[in-house]
Amino acid sequence: MSDEDCDYIVGILDALDVFNLLESRGPSKVRMMRFKDKDLDQIVAEYAFKIKPEVEKFFNVENTIVSDYGAFISKKGYSMDPHIDTVNDYGLFDYLKYSAVLYLNDEFDGGDIYFSNLNVSYAPQKGDLIIFPANDLNYMHGVSQINEGKRHTLAYWYSENGEWEKYFE
Repeated sequence: MSDEDCDYIVGILDALDVFNLLESRGPSKVRMMRFKDKDLDQIVAEYAFKIKPEVEKFFNVENTIVSDYGAFISKKGYSMDPHIDTVNDYGLFDYLKYSAVLYLNDEFDGGDIYFSNLNVSYAPQKGDLIIFPANDLNYMHGVSQINEGKRHTLAYWYSENGEWEKYFE
């Protein structure tokens, strides 16, 4: 992602009411979030499809489906415990196979992504894209505490063809 696109999205995110950023769509078994701000929704969705070939190349798969995406603003003091993306407070989303996180800025201290079972930690830079399995316990990941600044990210989740549709039955 270009620096200009990163800055543009960060500007929109910072200008919006972050507590009123998303609206839920779709059946209750599927976690589909879309942004109420249509300009933001369009650019974030466009990047879901721009990233898709990278995800498919990385995992050597074809015909993945963009299942969900979200934007996150994490402030000073925020951290996230290790988890896999298919299990959260809303339930089990085993149709999610691949995760991608796009970092929109690097004006923060802390906020490293770490993979606890692999003993790997990474300090993201603006424009970085991290791709990993969404449903593999070996790739449990978390975020170290943010000491200063705000961390802006876009997260994308992809499914394999046919997996996602069964949740609409």
